[in-house]
Amino acid sequence: MKSINNINIREIALAATFCSIIYVARVAFYLIPARTLIGLMIITGMCLGPFFGFVIGIAVILISNVILGHGVWTLFQIFAASTIGFASGFFLKDRKYNNNRLILTTWCIFCMIIYAGANFACSFIMSGADNLGNFKTAFIYYLASRTLVKDVLSTVSTIIIVLFLSKPIEKITREYTI
Repeated sequence: MKSINNINIREIALAATFCSIIYVARVAFYLIPARTLIGLMIITGMCLGPFFGFVIGIAVILISNVILGHGVWTLFQIFAASTIGFASGFFLKDRKYNNNRLILTTWCIFCMIIYAGANFACSFIMSGADNLGNFKTAFIYYLASRTLVKDVLSTVSTIIIVLFLSKPIEKITREYTI
C-alpha cells in the first residue's frame, strides 16, 4: 500500500486528471440512466491503487454534487464511491487479474451492488423509516426512485467502460507512475 510520504508530483497530477475526467463524465452523463462513475472509479483504483481510489472517490462526489446537488445522499454516494475505489485498488492492483474478463465483469457487478445498496440505505433513511418494520415502505420507495431497468443499464455500462477503457488507461498511467 502506498504511503503518503512516497507520493510524487506525477502521481498527484495523474490523480487530478482522473478526478477531472470522472467529474466531467458524471456531470455530462447525469441525465441518462447508465452511470459512468462506477466504471471509472474501478479503473482509477486499478491504475492508481487503493489510496488514490479512496481519495478520488471522495473528491469526485463532493465536487460534482456542487452542480448536481448536495443532500443526505451525498454521504452515501461518498461511501460507495470511495469504497469501490479503495477495494478496486486493493483487489485489482495486481495486473494478472486485469486480463481476465470474467473477473472484471464479476467485480463490476459486485461494485454496482455496493452502489445500489448505498442508494437503498439512503432511500431507507429518507423515507422516514425509523425501524426495520418500515422496511417494506422503504423498499417500495427505493423501487420507485431507482428502477431495476436503471440498475441493469448502469451495470451494463460499467462493464462496458471497464472492459474497453481499462487497458488503454492503464497503459497511459504506467508511463506516468514510477
